Amino acid sequence: MKVGACFAPLQHEPYPYIEKWNAVLARETWPDAIVFHDYYYGQGLVAAPGATMSVEAVLHPDKFFDESIEALKKQAPGKPIWFTEWNLDQKYIQTWKNKGAELLFVAAGVCRTIHHRDVFEISLFHQLYDKVFGALYLYEKTQTIETNANYELFKLFGAAFAHADQLRPVTFASDDLLGFATQAADGIRLFAINRGATAREFQLPPECSGDLSRVTLECPPETVLKDAASFTKQQPIAGRTVTLPAYSINLLASPAALIPPAAAASAANLFPARPHLTLWYEPYAAQQPPVASDGSYALDLSALKDKPMAVVKMDLSGLNLKPGANCSLSFDARAEGGGSLTVNLPEAGTTDPSRKNRSEWMQIGDAVRPVRIVFHRDPGVNGGEVSFFFDKEQLAKGGKVVLRNFRLVTLE
Repeated sequence: MKVGACFAPLQHEPYPYIEKWNAVLARETWPDAIVFHDYYYGQGLVAAPGATMSVEAVLHPDKFFDESIEALKKQAPGKPIWFTEWNLDQKYIQTWKNKGAELLFVAAGVCRTIHHRDVFEISLFHQLYDKVFGALYLYEKTQTIETNANYELFKLFGAAFAHADQLRPVTFASDDLLGFATQAADGIRLFAINRGATAREFQLPPECSGDLSRVTLECPPETVLKDAASFTKQQPIAGRTVTLPAYSINLLASPAALIPPAAAASAANLFPARPHLTLWYEPYAAQQPPVASDGSYALDLSALKDKPMAVVKMDLSGLNLKPGANCSLSFDARAEGGGSLTVNLPEAGTTDPSRKNRSEWMQIGDAVRPVRIVFHRDPGVNGGEVSFFFDKEQLAKGGKVVLRNFRLVTLE
């Protein structure tokens, strides 16, 4: 178990914390890390008496994070930092709450803590559940959950980090742009903010390839977004030049990784007890692999090694889906010894005209991988079906692939 020592805020007045407390702790050898919390224009970087926090100060809190690190490095060299609380000071959170500037501040703060990930072992935004500081809270009178504007921002963070296994640094030429990237099986996801008053262009790096779309939160700094903050529809990205609107927060990723712009029209799973799955190449003469009573579908690839490919088709015709329905398909996938599969969807291809339908390639392994794909159903594409494709290389590995917990819902 690691043990941290709680250092005091870095201001000198009204109490000389640095000399009376931090300097004493810094001489101790037992702490594994510095525990630290601070609030912008509050305990640490304090505004002069009577001063107000300008829009530019809210949108550019970089020094708040950078200078805290430099000060703590001098006090306790070599110690990692657990930044256990950070946000706007309470006085200013009330000024900027639910305005675009608040969302841009939080987004910039996350980008800066990730930039300093070699020093910040822990970074905790304060706090997710709270009416004043947070994204959602319980409204006592009606016993319902209410959300603030930055709830949409945290949904965007969720889409950036879900099932990602690598964090990649990102730098931009303009000081108005900040960001970070994550690496997942579906590819690179790029989170980027523009905190300037004019649109900014940048070139996608070579690592960002394949079909990409974008969702954007537009955040005019002094505009209240309480009832207006929401994801715009996914916008396909064509070419390598991307323009970020003024005062905006953006996530660029494969369409499958992006949170859909609408909620489920019904929480009911449209599949019956077991979905109808059919293997194109039969592994055991006329016998098809059954869908087990627990809803899992096990495919023994070793019985198909002599085949050039294998396709498992999921018939959607009996579900009475309207043409053009927006759907969310989720399932769990696992492959003994590791492997991959391609999910072909009844949706027209996007950026690549040579592809007749949209497809999603994904890596799967011994551990169960949750998969979620949002698609716009076109009954004239891919036979109106969802299909799971295994190529000759995958079949050569043999092993067993298990697909289970299928769930299909329509979106508003």
